This record gives sequence, C-alpha cells and structure tokens, in this order.
Amino acid sequence: MCAITIARNLPSTRVTVIGESSRLFAASAAAGAMMNVYGEVEALPLSQKLLSEKLLEMGDSSSKKWRQFLAATNANSLITAQDTCVVLKKKAYDFEARNFAAMADAATNAGVGSIEQTGNLDYFAGARTQSFEAMLRIKGEFAVDALALMAHLDDVASELGIQKVLESAKKIHVNPLQVELAGGSMLAADYLVVAAGAASNTLFDSELGVLEMFQGVGTALSVKAPLQKMAAPKEVIRTVNRGGAQCGLHLVPLLNQGLYIGAGNRVTEIEEPQIRYETIAYLLNSVASEFIGKEAAYLLEGQIRVGLRPRSLDGFPMIGPLSTNEDIFVATGTNRAGLTWATEIAEASLAWLKGESLPDFMNDWQPDRRSLLADKPEDSVAQFVESRIGAGLEHGIIEESSVGIAKARAQLEKVARDFTDQSTSNPVPSGTHPDNWAAAKIARGHEIVT
Repeated sequence: MCAITIARNLPSTRVTVIGESSRLFAASAAAGAMMNVYGEVEALPLSQKLLSEKLLEMGDSSSKKWRQFLAATNANSLITAQDTCVVLKKKAYDFEARNFAAMADAATNAGVGSIEQTGNLDYFAGARTQSFEAMLRIKGEFAVDALALMAHLDDVASELGIQKVLESAKKIHVNPLQVELAGGSMLAADYLVVAAGAASNTLFDSELGVLEMFQGVGTALSVKAPLQKMAAPKEVIRTVNRGGAQCGLHLVPLLNQGLYIGAGNRVTEIEEPQIRYETIAYLLNSVASEFIGKEAAYLLEGQIRVGLRPRSLDGFPMIGPLSTNEDIFVATGTNRAGLTWATEIAEASLAWLKGESLPDFMNDWQPDRRSLLADKPEDSVAQFVESRIGAGLEHGIIEESSVGIAKARAQLEKVARDFTDQSTSNPVPSGTHPDNWAAAKIARGHEIVT
C-alpha cells in the first residue's frame, strides 16, 4: 500500500518493492482480513488511554480510506461482510466483560454500535446463542478476502509500473543507503520504507536503536466451500478479545462461501514459526461448542494459515522515520491491525517523502523510541495477570473457581514481580509489554507454571 500510494501520487518517482512472491508467513496474507476498528478496543489502564484513542482514530480513518480505495480500483467485490457482531459469553471472566463494555461504549458513542438480541444469530448458531450474554453489532466494520486482496494489490502495483525484486532482504546499510539481498547483491535507494513485519528490526544494526520486537504466531483455519450442515455467516462473528495479543474466536466469510476460523496467537522470539497444537484444538472445539455444533465441525476441511504478527516491545505500533536516519521510514509493530491501518500508514509514508507533517494520531509511534510503558510498570503487571487468567480459563488450564483463580493469580503476580525487579540476574526492562513476558521468560530459560 505504501508503494501504491507513493506511485499514484508521485508518478515521476521510481518505486521498487522487495520481497518474495510467496509471502510465506506474511500476517496479511494469512489474515481473516477484518477491517477492525472498534472490535479491537479494549479496557486499558488510564495511563494508556490517550494512546488507545490515537489508535482508534487511526483505524477509523484508515477503514474509510480502504473503502475509497476498493471503490476506486473496482474491487468492492472483495468485501465479504459489511458488519461485525461481537458476542459476550455468559459467565465470562470479568476481564473479558470489561473489554466488551469498553468496545460497546466506543462503538455506540461513535454512532456505529448497537446492542442487539443474541437471537439475531440463530440463523448461524442455532440454540447455542442461549449461551451468549450480549451481542454488539458494529455497523460498517467490514471484511475482505485476504488472498484475493493481495492478488488485487499485485495487479494495481503492476498497472502503476512498480518494479518488484522477488528476493528477501537480508540487511540494510545506511552509508550509503542500500539493501543487501539474500543472494548477496546490493540495491541502492534514495529513500527506504521498511515494512518487513516481525522481521523488520532484524535488518538493522543495533546502533540505530530500533525498538525491540517479538513475533506473534497467528494460526487460523481456512474452510473451503461449500459449507455443510451449517448456514454461511452474513457478517463477521467474533467473541471478545482477552487482551493485548490474546485474540478471541472470530469467524469471517470468505469468497465462494468459504469460512475463516481464527485466530490463535502466541508471542515468541523472532524465529521460524512453530504451531501450538492446542490452538488447532481450541479453534475446532470452540467453533463447534459455541457456533456450529459438532456434526458440522466434523465435516470441516480446508487449510491451516500461519502468519507472523509484528509485536513491538511495548505492544504499540512502530511507524515513522528513524530519528538517526530520516531517509528510512519504518512501518511495523502493528500486531493484528496492520491490514486495517495500511491505507493510513501509506498516506504517512507519502507525507514523509514529501517532507510534510504526519497526522497527530501518528505521533508517539517513533520506531526508535523508548518503551511507552516504561514509566507505569504497575499497569503492565495488572494487565498481564488479568489477561493471562482470562486466557487460562478459556483454554481450561486454570480451574474455574475462586480457589483456582486465586492460585493462578498468585503465580502470575510472582512472575510479574520477577520481570519488573531489575535486581534479578536476567532482568527484563520494566517497559516490556505484558503479552511478551511469557516469551521472554522462556527464552531466558525460566519456567512459568501457568
């Protein structure tokens, strides 16, 4: 999108895209392609309120620009759902209930959300809707078929004369500005946009000070058509996020009556992805018990999609030019919202190239910043504990009782204290995002009980 936006607005500029055509483990190609704005709202601490409001504004603006882009390039047929329905299960953990309330407040205040009868999903979930406590419809929060969208972007890029180098980047050299390719050759550039997902900051030398990154391994099921013994959903249907990198279950219509079932997530160090088998079991069990029934689930067949989500140290995006080299613009750290934000990020890359100011909601995302959570470790501790309890209950590894939750909370609070205690032999910065603590702990040879 950055290349397309620059080429459309600066036709005399030579634009080249570097990357293998297979897009192996690319998050966007593996996505359910929901243009999430209000569906990603969560109940964050007050210290993060202004930051979350900026993300909401960026998402809202970008979603509108996606519709404009699709219409302008004759691609409205790629849209597979016009609305999103978010359900809250009965007896949900308090953390999830707070996330649902925050989402509902934001959407209704913006005039795009309404609380509806859960029975409105009977056509898809049948009597299983009786296990839902509430349902929020987010009007206009749409979805597209990701693979079809990527093919469309390829076509648009070709029509604009954008050149492609079908090879992976290995390293960025800054003096002079060049990209070293996997095969050893060098490609010179006047300006560089780095949007290599979870691998983005592995391309830089450490002295450039780019914020540390992790990768989220997203796993989903792509069910082929025709669906049997179940109705095709008319909208995106999803449960509540459990906080940060912890997704709920979401069902997204695909083209040709297919269905996307996603998405599990685990945060790891940047490496070759490993699928956690529990994720597949969870997706199948959840879609059967909560939505389509065991008989329909038994007949599902299709493919497994794996995408590596770029997750920054503090969990917030990394967008903008480097302070140490303003000829390099970084666009990463977007977790699972990168596709949604792509049009607005592309506009920002254009503004940077033209020497113009970026929108206010792009402030704070400098890629070589200090962690945005460094000054409030207590907020990170609380969010870490509650989100991990919510995930543990969802996956059945925490006993669903006051005793079980209390035991898990004590264990998790100890993990949190260890992470924010700088006197330990292997300290982790207090600004580390809570979603990353498990990955960082395991990477340093420690054990987490829960």
